[in-house]
Amino acid sequence: MKRYLIGHIALPQDHGAWVFILSPLLIGGFAGGSFNSGTVNLFLTAMAVFLVRQPMTILVKVLSGRRSKEDLAPARFWIVAYILVASLGITSLFTQGYSFQLLIAGLGLPVFVWHLWLVSRRSERRQAGVEIAATGILSLAAPSAFWIGQTGYSPSGWWLWILAWLQASASIIYAYLRLGQRDLSMDEVMKNLWRLESRAFIYSNFNLVFTLTSGWAGYIPRWIFVPYLLQWLENHRFLLSQPIERANAGKSVEMVFETHLFNVESGGMVIFEIERGHLGSTKVEISNYLGDKAILVETLVWDKINPGDRNAQRFEIPAEKLINKIP
Repeated sequence: MKRYLIGHIALPQDHGAWVFILSPLLIGGFAGGSFNSGTVNLFLTAMAVFLVRQPMTILVKVLSGRRSKEDLAPARFWIVAYILVASLGITSLFTQGYSFQLLIAGLGLPVFVWHLWLVSRRSERRQAGVEIAATGILSLAAPSAFWIGQTGYSPSGWWLWILAWLQASASIIYAYLRLGQRDLSMDEVMKNLWRLESRAFIYSNFNLVFTLTSGWAGYIPRWIFVPYLLQWLENHRFLLSQPIERANAGKSVEMVFETHLFNVESGGMVIFEIERGHLGSTKVEISNYLGDKAILVETLVWDKINPGDRNAQRFEIPAEKLINKIP
């Protein structure tokens, strides 16, 4: 039995892949207002269909000579296991009268075949279009869970699908942006900045404007734009980097930029966050340009290491130092 219990064959190895199925299921379930046996069957079916992609991919790689034939038996084992679970869930959903959800789930078959075809041609890596199409299919879990929770069809479910797909798509494009920058020097990044960031810029801006206007028009809850605003902010951070060789050699790199503050009230605090790697330190000098000459108001230095995935530190600066002219 141990020969079949191989994690990289049974479970997806893509970083963050789980969120693209769990998020729409949970969003739709909570929006539907109730969890019942239909919700459980949908969850099991959706997870089995999502998980079968990994052993199917391994199977195609074995058949195309990309992996050892030793992976063939465990891949087949998990394919059969996931198909059995999916079949049980589909049968239960059908007997409960949720055939419509099963119909829209069938839309994912062409995308799945597309992915396997790319795998057979060794061309599956960095295919943003395929991943966006796939997340569109996975996002259908949101309206499906919503309709089951509501025990009936409602057009509002399609809004859940659109919102889930928009956010997932922007996340994928942003991840590709950072992956692309990782392989470039700082000079190359600055020379090609718009070409590199334009797609992520368009996606995040469209999502924010779309949710703001749709909420204002009353089609969706007014405050639904908040998570898209956070995503927009993530896409619009200032990024300063250099090749690891330069960092190891103790070299430095700098960037100068000008920004304007709006709707900042006196008496409050302006928060800056510095995130860096584990080498050296990062220093940010903040100047006030409201007077006749620039005046340095604060120097932020982050040279420590915080536990967790992000080595970040927040700094607070009194708003008066930034919005008032300094004599």
